[in-house]
Amino acid sequence: MFVNNLYFLFNSVLSLIINIDEETLFTFLGIKGPFSTSTEIIHMATPVTSDTFKYILQEYWTYYRHGLGFVDIENIALFILIIRFIFLSKKYNIRTGFLITLCGLGAGYLWYMHFRDLAFYYMRSLWMCPLTHNLASDFSEIHFQQVTEFQRIGNRADSDKFYGAAVRGFVDLTNDGKYRYDPLSLLWNYLPTDIKFLSDKIYYFVTLKAIPKFYAFFNSEMSALSGMLWYTFLVRINKRFVLI
Repeated sequence: MFVNNLYFLFNSVLSLIINIDEETLFTFLGIKGPFSTSTEIIHMATPVTSDTFKYILQEYWTYYRHGLGFVDIENIALFILIIRFIFLSKKYNIRTGFLITLCGLGAGYLWYMHFRDLAFYYMRSLWMCPLTHNLASDFSEIHFQQVTEFQRIGNRADSDKFYGAAVRGFVDLTNDGKYRYDPLSLLWNYLPTDIKFLSDKIYYFVTLKAIPKFYAFFNSEMSALSGMLWYTFLVRINKRFVLI
């Protein structure tokens, strides 16, 4: 009897705290109401009716008829991972289910990055297809954010690469805040003076032409192929180590 009274009291308090009306439902689902305005905020308390659900379905159809976006794909993938973890935990145990789900998460992340690379290659084609219009719109925003981040002063173009930390560490190691030391020129001072003329030519050719051009070519190629390489070698070639 006490439990039933407590349950009734709890529901009564919740009903007083949370008022479920059309505006609350639209705000929770991220849908603009039919009478919403951007100039002023009008507080209305419209009850939920059958027309409310009809309007919600209409809004979802208006959005999803152009396909899924990146955020939608991420949400679906996370939902599948949660369901899979629950199923594997029930079938085996929590530890085994967690490890298998973690491996699947790694493989799914590599697939997702590979999918984003393909979207970058075929971005113009995505705009032409009605089912991939939202995907092209989301990718254009992501690409614009990345370009804006790379154009910031002091930002390195290789900061997001796997070798970016090693290059940044080497640069910081040779810089004391006031001067920048060149380890190659320090080694060049130990060469005999009779070959100084030839060694200086080699030094300036290596430091001013060979290394910058090679690094620019290597960085551009890795930017285009890094996702595909990770996906190919870790998921396809070594797929026996990744449980999908």
